[in-house]
Amino acid sequence: MISFNKLLISTFTISILFCGFAYSQGITIKSGFTISSDDHVILKPSVWNNEADYDNLNVGISFDFTNLTSFTDSKDTIFVKRIIGNNKRVTLNNFFHVQDSVVIGDFGFNLDGCSILLGVDAKLIESLYCYHHSTSNGAFQHDYNYATLNNTDIGGLGLTVTTTKQVSNLKIKRLHSILSSNGNESIRRYYLIEMFQDSELDATIKIKYVDDELNGINENDLCIYSSMDNGTTWHAMGGTVDENNKTIEVSGVDSLKLLTVGSNSNPLPVELTSFYASNTNEGTLLNWETATEVNNYGFEVERSIVGTGHDLSEPDTIATIEEWRKIAFVPGHGNSNSPKSYEFLDQDFDHDEELIIKYRLKQIDTDGSFYIYNQVAETSSSITGVENLETKEELPTEFALHQNYPNPFNPNTTIIYEVPVTASNSQFSIDNSQLITLVIYDILGNEVSQLVNQHQKPGNYIVEFNASSLTSGTYFYRLTAGSFTTSRKMLLIK
Repeated sequence: MISFNKLLISTFTISILFCGFAYSQGITIKSGFTISSDDHVILKPSVWNNEADYDNLNVGISFDFTNLTSFTDSKDTIFVKRIIGNNKRVTLNNFFHVQDSVVIGDFGFNLDGCSILLGVDAKLIESLYCYHHSTSNGAFQHDYNYATLNNTDIGGLGLTVTTTKQVSNLKIKRLHSILSSNGNESIRRYYLIEMFQDSELDATIKIKYVDDELNGINENDLCIYSSMDNGTTWHAMGGTVDENNKTIEVSGVDSLKLLTVGSNSNPLPVELTSFYASNTNEGTLLNWETATEVNNYGFEVERSIVGTGHDLSEPDTIATIEEWRKIAFVPGHGNSNSPKSYEFLDQDFDHDEELIIKYRLKQIDTDGSFYIYNQVAETSSSITGVENLETKEELPTEFALHQNYPNPFNPNTTIIYEVPVTASNSQFSIDNSQLITLVIYDILGNEVSQLVNQHQKPGNYIVEFNASSLTSGTYFYRLTAGSFTTSRKMLLIK
């Protein structure tokens, strides 16, 4: 061990002996620094503002931030072996890539938009009371291919996962700002997760927190929330709180993308899992589904029109610009932990020429608060139902098989396809309609379900597929008509 505790001159260069080899280049030391070494150099500064040039040092560098409150260096990213704990809050103005570990006491970091990337073998080790803050998107990040997740605290980031299912290409970020939606807020901690999974995880997850992150939420009111659409809507998963160890745990988690902890009594928005529109002979049919609901009074359906036409609910008006107008209210299910399906048929619009018609939903809570979803369902007067010959509207001119929605799904999904007008069927009689088959296959090519096998006229078709009898995995659906065939892939996650 080599130690320089007091430096009386402003600047000098030192040589350090490691295992018989002398290193005399690459580090310039200024007053107020301490340097020690075993298998690497430990820098223990009391101030740091572009204070050292260590690019040519042939050993690992570690930082001891015990006496530091701010770090700024000219390098964009600092590559270090480890970061050692501090007794003051340190503001970071650089990105760090850590090979071994980050060991922190009760005082955390002001990440200030900067991140600490933990290498493959690195881990974050922090006290039960360590509190971090970020004014923007500063994060702790860990990327690794775990073979299994068995009570694994991923990278030491405070998200412990247990599952028997295989995952790969796992990336996790822990951020320390508040998520706000629907007038409610999360604690000052959330996780972004990317991974590949070929089936539902059925996982147990446990999230750590500290008192200073709670954002005024009582511990006995904590609830884990999950979002699959980047925070637009949320699924309340509940959870068991351990106030002694500062954790909240929940089981039966099928997928991980965006996780946070919030208030059970002031929930984040109802999770909308699907929303789409389709034309029928009777009007435009809207379908949507929610994963769970908390205090859901219902939905206002809003419509926007681009083009020229007459709104039958207000016959004297002609819509020529895009504007949102309430056209209906559909009651909600209040509180529910299971998926709920809704539909509404819009029959109040006639048109003089082609229109673009858009729909959106406004979800209203029982206390009167509301949330307008970003999802927009769109249709057009050029899209027709199966037997709309009298409307003189355009029919499809080529075959099309659309991606199922939702995807991944469990257990229901919707498949839309188009049968075109051709020279042989332009008279639109049953004799020259086309034989259409729509078949589901498993990943080995075995047929598992035949959804359509009949003659069909030109038009747009919607088929509902229920996979409750199938196991999780990848499936294919194939549309065939004469010599035409096309396939798409879908993922069932239970």
